[in-house]
Amino acid sequence: MKKWYVIQIKYKQEKIAIENLEAQGFEVYYPLTSRLSKTGKELLSPFFSGYMFVAFDIGKDRWRSICGTQGVYKLLTATDKNVTALPKGFIESMIKRTDENGVMRLNVFDAVLKKFEVGQEVEIMEGPFKMYRGTVEQVEKNKISILFSLLGRKNSIKLSHNAVRHADLSPCGSAVATEL
Repeated sequence: MKKWYVIQIKYKQEKIAIENLEAQGFEVYYPLTSRLSKTGKELLSPFFSGYMFVAFDIGKDRWRSICGTQGVYKLLTATDKNVTALPKGFIESMIKRTDENGVMRLNVFDAVLKKFEVGQEVEIMEGPFKMYRGTVEQVEKNKISILFSLLGRKNSIKLSHNAVRHADLSPCGSAVATEL
């Protein structure tokens, strides 16, 4: 039965390690995390810097070849000689939170919050217009244009995707301030 183990990788050799391990038939999991730079560009970095996970059956697979794989520093062990598997379900729960690009989404609403469509009703979550509702006017890679009504006038504002949420996710229901 396959179990997950931790391997330490050599500095800046993640891709080489993944390619070589997969070429040997091992299943590899290397989670990434995402953040926005000051310019609004998405930056990816390892969730566990210097480590990745590999699955194998200790009784069937030729797992000792892992330590000699290019890009791999060592297979982590609990004692000097015995390799120790991670608890069942640990990696599986992480994989469930990983999107198609290998990026872990920690907030359960992350995937929902990032997908907006023109005409959709949203709630502003930050800034002076916090708690106002509006309609999505335009969606760009890092910004979203919201049209909302204030003092009887239509106003447009550009915000980051994290500054708004779908109106149907509001815990306040109809108590949210709106003038539309």
